[in-house]
Amino acid sequence: MLHLVGWARQTLLFQNGIRGVGGGYNNHQSKMAKKQKFPHLLGSKWTAQQKTWGWRHFEVVNRKNQGKWVFAEMVASCDGNVRFWINAQQLKDTDLWQPGWKPLKDI
Repeated sequence: MLHLVGWARQTLLFQNGIRGVGGGYNNHQSKMAKKQKFPHLLGSKWTAQQKTWGWRHFEVVNRKNQGKWVFAEMVASCDGNVRFWINAQQLKDTDLWQPGWKPLKDI
């Protein structure tokens, strides 16, 4: 007889639609099910539609979650001393930002 313990047992029971005490979900499974906002934010590159602190090309070097908000720390690609925090939701506004580093002639 196959003897399963811990997460292997929970996984097998969950896959077969069998729920034990507590609904068959452990804390690890419920946390994994929660989708992270902006999963590819860190390391992403952006072009500002207008000069920002004198520059247009930036990279996200840090992220911070505060409640329901996600913030990105932006650093100018040509000047590491130029850095600021921005609400990551603003990066979706194409009037403000374009993903990637666009040539200045294309802006």
